[in-house]
Amino acid sequence: MYQEYKNYFLNICNEVFLPEGVISLILEPELILIKKFPFEYEGKINLFKGIKVVHSFIKPSQLGPLRIKSNITLDELKMISSFFTWQNFLLNMPFTGLCAGIEAEDRFIKNTKVRKFLTEKFLSFFKDEPLFFYPEIGYEESEVYGENFTAKVFEMGGFFNRKEILKKGIKIIMDKFSEVEDFDYKNKIVLIQGSGKVSLTLFEVMKEQNTKVIGLSDTKGAIISDSLNYDEIVELKKSRGSVTEIKGERLTNAELIERECDILILAGPSNVINKNNFDKIKAKVIFEIAPSGINYEIYEEFSKKNKIIPDIISVLPFTLINSIEAIKKNINLITKEELKIYDNTLKNIF
Repeated sequence: MYQEYKNYFLNICNEVFLPEGVISLILEPELILIKKFPFEYEGKINLFKGIKVVHSFIKPSQLGPLRIKSNITLDELKMISSFFTWQNFLLNMPFTGLCAGIEAEDRFIKNTKVRKFLTEKFLSFFKDEPLFFYPEIGYEESEVYGENFTAKVFEMGGFFNRKEILKKGIKIIMDKFSEVEDFDYKNKIVLIQGSGKVSLTLFEVMKEQNTKVIGLSDTKGAIISDSLNYDEIVELKKSRGSVTEIKGERLTNAELIERECDILILAGPSNVINKNNFDKIKAKVIFEIAPSGINYEIYEEFSKKNKIIPDIISVLPFTLINSIEAIKKNINLITKEELKIYDNTLKNIF
């Protein structure tokens, strides 16, 4: 994964004639830290691993996601930390990218007390460092652990009216794409690869744009239905844990992204469009929300034949709101000020 990413950016660097020393600094993270720590659970000592990757120290503070899941790879953390450095540079925010992960079995992750202990133990290694994490895979938005953790809930220091502001940012990007590509969203068929919080936010945005969202997926599979309802999806996710419980045509994630549609939204794992399936994709527009949803090895060739809203653009509203929430940890921004920063930053980019 990370090697394809490096090759892709190396080609760009060579085209703009960057010095070799600068290229080396850009392509490799400055810090990789691996910590192992024990925890006794049900009379047994278990060993856990946490990894922190900082892409660059060129700015005074670092910001990025903390995830807790059963399979953490160094490649994914390196790629995401680098990705968020570029995002923050585009947004002119005072951060470079970092990404961290705690590797644990699902039974530990689902146990709130164990998850809390593992997270607090991992964060204790960095309590005096100028960095900020925000909760991602494996965490609830309401979970906050100490001064290094930013909140996603307003009552705990998060952004005011967070969800609606994110939707506003996504609409700005969609409107710009529509203007440049002369693309009308009305009545377009939409498939969403994913069904987490980001996917459901996009589901709402697309519905408000008068599109027809007929497909969703999760780790258990995918569903196609002409009558997808937001409230029903949220309730089924809570009660049964999967969108595949919805009445409709069941299929695999691989089959979903190869299904004919107008807009395919990639909001799940990285590299779902790759050298094995890129020639089978029938969507007219790819909305790449997941970082590296399209594998970098085939990106250039794929983009010649397909219209893409790339991850580096589509993720900006999410990165911006996370950055402002991190700034709020040190500066008491009032609601009007944070909204002004958000609006002006996105408008200046486009």
